[in-house]
Amino acid sequence: MRFRVNMHSKPGRWKYYKGYVDIAAPTIHQAVARALEKLLTGAFPNRPKGSWIVDSVKISRLKFEAEEFQPE
Repeated sequence: MRFRVNMHSKPGRWKYYKGYVDIAAPTIHQAVARALEKLLTGAFPNRPKGSWIVDSVKISRLKFEAEEFQPE
C-alpha cells in the first residue's frame, strides 16, 4: 500500500517544517517508521528522531493481492 504521512517538526532550534512524505509500506505503523527514516536519511539528517510529530496518515493507494474479477 502507499501512504501519505503528514507531519511537522517540534519547536526548537531548527526552522519549522510542515509537510508530508509519500511512502510504500504494508502497515500504517511501518509507514510512519519508514517516513521518519526517509526524513532522517534524506532532507533532515541533522535533526533527532524525536523532533517530528505525525499529524495524520492517509492511504494513497491500495494494492490487492487477488486478481480482479473479469466477467465472461
